[in-house]
Amino acid sequence: MRKRPTIEPPQTLTHRELDLIEQIREYKLITPLYGGGVTPGEADPVTVVRATEIRGHLRFWWRATRGGQFGHDPKAMKNKEDEIWGKAHTTEKKGATSEEQEKHESENTPFKQPVQIEVMLTHAGESKKSFSLERNTRGNLIPKGNGIPDYAAFPMRPPQEDLRRKTQKQLEEEIKSVRHHVQFTLKIIFSRTHSDDVQAALWAWETFGGIGARTRRGFGALRLLMVNSKKNDDLPPSNQRADVRRWINEHLEKFVVAGAWPSDVPHLEQKLFFELAYPATNTFYPWRQLIAQYTNFRQSRTKGRTGRSNWPEAEAIRELTGRRHYTSLDHPQKFPRAAFGLPILFHFKDEDDPKDTTLQGANKEHERLASPLILRPLACNGELAIGLAAILKGSRIPPLMLKEVDKSVEARLNKADVARLSQLDNDKLKGETDVLRAFLYDLGGDR
Repeated sequence: MRKRPTIEPPQTLTHRELDLIEQIREYKLITPLYGGGVTPGEADPVTVVRATEIRGHLRFWWRATRGGQFGHDPKAMKNKEDEIWGKAHTTEKKGATSEEQEKHESENTPFKQPVQIEVMLTHAGESKKSFSLERNTRGNLIPKGNGIPDYAAFPMRPPQEDLRRKTQKQLEEEIKSVRHHVQFTLKIIFSRTHSDDVQAALWAWETFGGIGARTRRGFGALRLLMVNSKKNDDLPPSNQRADVRRWINEHLEKFVVAGAWPSDVPHLEQKLFFELAYPATNTFYPWRQLIAQYTNFRQSRTKGRTGRSNWPEAEAIRELTGRRHYTSLDHPQKFPRAAFGLPILFHFKDEDDPKDTTLQGANKEHERLASPLILRPLACNGELAIGLAAILKGSRIPPLMLKEVDKSVEARLNKADVARLSQLDNDKLKGETDVLRAFLYDLGGDR
C-alpha cells in the first residue's frame, strides 16, 4: 500500500489564461475580386483568399490609422508594426514556444505575440471574364465590360494592337477573369494589449480597403457579416449622406490617432476629406456611377466624349516633342493628372501626333505612385449602399519625367494655370488647383 503524502494539496488552484482575444469574422465581397493570387492580375485557383495577403492589408491600414503617434520616426513605427503584426520571417508562425510563454507569465506581464491569422473560404464565388467582345458596324472587335465598370478594369482590357491583329478566340482566352460573390471567414487572434490597434486596422480595411488588386478602384470591397456568430450591426444606419458621414466621422475619431506621420506614409486623419454619392439598394449601382463620374472628370473634352482634351498634358507633349499639327490651345506645360497615380500612358491616334508617351517618376525608386483616391461602394444597414470617395493623406507626387523623351515636367497647377485652362475650369475645376479635391467637389456638387 502506497504511503499517503504528507504535503497537503492547496485549497485553491489558480490559472491565468493567456491575455489573448480570438475573433471569428465572416465576410462577403460586395464587388468582384480581381487578382490577389501568385500570378499578377489573377485570383489564386486554390487559395482564393490568402492569410498573407490579408495580413499585408491590415499592416497597411494599421499604419494609416495609428502611424500618427510616431511623428517623423519611421523606425519607431516599424518596430511597433513588427511587434503587432510580426516580422517578415515570423508572420505565419503558429505561436510562441511554451518556454517563451512561461517566461512571460513568470514575469507577470501580458503575453504578447504577433497577430495570428487564419482564413477559411466559405464560398469560392463564380469566375467571369472581365470583358466580352463585340463587333461594331465596321466589323472591328470592341471590348465591353461584363457588368463591371470599364474604366476600373482597364488593366484587363485587351490592348488596341491585340484587338487589331489577334483572333477573337485568342483574345477571349487571354482576357482575365474576376470572381463574383466570394465569401470567407477570418480567424484572428491578438494580444489584448494590441486590441485598439487591431480593431482600428480592421475597421479601416473593411471601410476603405478590400482584398485583391485595384481595391482603390472598388474591387474586392468587403462587408462584415458576423463577429463570433453575432450579426454585425456596426454599419451606417441608412444610406443617406448625413447618416453615413456621421458614422464615418465618429469612427475616424475613435480609431485614427491625432499626430504627425512619417514622410510618404499614406494615411487617414480624423478630419478626412471624403464625399458620398449615389445611395442605392445594391452595391453595383453606386460603384458604376462613381467610376463613370471619375471617367468623365479625367476625360473632359471640348465636345463631350469627342474632341480635344481640356486637360493640358496632350498639348504639353506635342510642344515638348515638337510634333504639333493642331492650333495651340495655349495650355500650360503641366501634368496635373499625375495626382491620380503613376505611371500614365498617353496614347495618340493620329499619324502626325507624338508616339505613345509614358509619364512616371523621374527616380527609379519612385517611378510608380499608388493613387491616393479611393472609390468604392460602402455597405449600410438594411442591405443598402452608397458610393464613397476619399483622399488618403501623405502621398506626394515625385519629380516627374516623360520616359520616351527623357524630359522633366511638373504636375501642380497654380491659379494662373487654371485661368489658362478655361474650359476645364468651367467644366470641372471651378477655381480649384488641387485636382483630387476638385474631383470630390465635382462629385458632391458643392463647395
